[in-house]
Amino acid sequence: MDLTDILNVSQAVVPYLKVILVLVVAFFVIGLTKRLIRRFLSTTVLPLDVQNLLRRIVVYGLWFAVLMYVTHELELEEIFMPLIGASVLVGLAVALAVKDALSDAVAGVFLLLDRHFNLTMSY
Repeated sequence: MDLTDILNVSQAVVPYLKVILVLVVAFFVIGLTKRLIRRFLSTTVLPLDVQNLLRRIVVYGLWFAVLMYVTHELELEEIFMPLIGASVLVGLAVALAVKDALSDAVAGVFLLLDRHFNLTMSY
């Protein structure tokens, strides 16, 4: 083996090492973020359902960002980007198909957030 062969092999391994490092760091950072969000949201007056929903949105968004970095670093855009685009279109079609149920769910979240009434209130 020549020195150039060793350098070529090491250049081929570097993106995989970066991805492994990013995944390990992301695992710990997202876990820490989850705990910090839980601690922050526990001081608010939001219901537990809304707190869990907000925490999951943030965590899924962070994992999505990590996934996008991994696909870019490993040059897998040609494979995953059309799949992600197709999943967005399928999600849009499903959302349009169940928009009445989704509007009821959103209205329920707003009712939980606004707290216009309590179950223990009597008139």
